[in-house]
Amino acid sequence: MKLETAEITALESEFNAKIHAHLRHYYWDCLGLYDWNKRIDDRKNEIPRAKAWLKAIEKISDFDLKNKKMLDIGSGWGGHIIAGAQLGAICVGCDVDEEVIEVARLRTRLCGVEAEFVRTAAEKLPFADNEFDYVQSVSVLEHVQDVLLAVKELVRVLKPGGVGFVHAPNYFIPIEPHYKIIFPSKCPKSIAKIYLRLLARPADFIDTINYIDYRGIKSLFESSGAVVSDILNEFKTLSSDYSLEGADCGKETVKAPIRSYNALMGKLMGRGSVTVRNFFQIMGIRNIYFMLKKQSNETRS
Repeated sequence: MKLETAEITALESEFNAKIHAHLRHYYWDCLGLYDWNKRIDDRKNEIPRAKAWLKAIEKISDFDLKNKKMLDIGSGWGGHIIAGAQLGAICVGCDVDEEVIEVARLRTRLCGVEAEFVRTAAEKLPFADNEFDYVQSVSVLEHVQDVLLAVKELVRVLKPGGVGFVHAPNYFIPIEPHYKIIFPSKCPKSIAKIYLRLLARPADFIDTINYIDYRGIKSLFESSGAVVSDILNEFKTLSSDYSLEGADCGKETVKAPIRSYNALMGKLMGRGSVTVRNFFQIMGIRNIYFMLKKQSNETRS
């Protein structure tokens, strides 16, 4: 249903206020990122990037999302759900945070797409076995309460012959990707908190992190009945190519000024973490970019 101009203006105002408040809390209060304003702007413009991700997955898997049922586990502020709907998928998003779901619902109305959102944890998906043609989990497994159960649930709801995509950090790489800092691999939480405070960062968020790794996650999916392929190189290339086709992808935003110790260390750590990540990936220690295919019961037996 087409919205009137006054309704669009009101929805935009409500959406911007809510996403700004929520993301400011996340980026500044929880993580202490000095460039939180820039990151909020980037998040608001994430839909073309999300669409580039999905188009890359379609290309790699030879799988068309149009008219397929898609589940985004940990759907956040709805960027990937809207991108999936724009590519013709029938989209369902789930998240544990009701405020985040409310923002995502506002966003879908503004973008003129239909989608369903469900409040639930990744470990307890309220869906039938083999319900979805495409299931993704982007930066979620490092936050769940029970990693094995979350993995089993993802595989359970994926159809045999469908496609799954999982992206997550590898904590054998000495980077903490949420704080954007160089970080000792699988550092004990008590030491990590001291280190974070020395960098003028809030420390409690580290308690929400699971130190997952590449081999461990791959093993969990394989033991749960999925065939796992590492698609990092193809995905990075294709998603970058598709991003260039997007109207605002890669758009430069105003650089945050350095006005404090937090900002200085944030800038240095940010640049250093990119260098470290690239070095470890060249050495074959990679972040998790897995494509999944579910084995049928006959194949597994």
